[in-house]
Amino acid sequence: MSTTTRDEILAGEQRAVDHAYDCYTTKLAELTGTSAAAASASGKDGIANRADAEARAEAYGGLGDEALVFARVDAPEDPGGEPRPWYIGRRGVKDSLNDPVVVLWTSPLAKTWIETRPEEPGEVVLRRQLRCVQRVVESYFDEISALPKAAPPPPAVPPPAPVAVPEPRQDADDSAAQEADAAPAPEPTPSPAPESTPVPTPPPPPVTSYGGSGARRSSRTTSCCGSSSGRAVAGCGTSSRPSAATRWSW
Repeated sequence: MSTTTRDEILAGEQRAVDHAYDCYTTKLAELTGTSAAAASASGKDGIANRADAEARAEAYGGLGDEALVFARVDAPEDPGGEPRPWYIGRRGVKDSLNDPVVVLWTSPLAKTWIETRPEEPGEVVLRRQLRCVQRVVESYFDEISALPKAAPPPPAVPPPAPVAVPEPRQDADDSAAQEADAAPAPEPTPSPAPESTPVPTPPPPPVTSYGGSGARRSSRTTSCCGSSSGRAVAGCGTSSRPSAATRWSW
């Protein structure tokens, strides 16, 4: 089901207000013409008629800056009838067929509609306030409404949401390599301390002896002065006498 937008409602109300002003201008011109025709009459009656016509024309046209129409009511003309739109304003206006276009707000019918409470609307289907600057309809407000509401203006289109970029999938080899890199490195196993190599003990000095082979062998004791003979050296402090262990054998 199509819904009428607010701009379409404003456009329809503007057409109705324009028609009301056209009929009002025509009526005002008629009153002014009647005043001019009465001014040409002579005698006391003519003067009185002219004054009355001028007064009526001035009263009818004395809107100033006020708007002609300020409300709309949808209600039946007779009880139980079909509702129709009625426009309420500061002047009663009829068209060329003498059908009401604007109902004067002080008339009994208009006062009944104005005093209708929203919680008990009765046969009033719609009561709409019109905010007009003279003959321009700028906005409206529905106090009573059994009609489908106007669709609100479309909301502003939000900017598109950023598209999430999927992360690249990793191969099984890459995953295993990353897990291996992330795993802590094993602690090194301490190697056993090397055993100390025993220092070889030097062999005792050889002892030279003469065996029974008849060969001449000798064993000399070296003194601190470096002499290899058995003679005493002055200042050496070493006796030239062979030790008991030394033997000379021939």
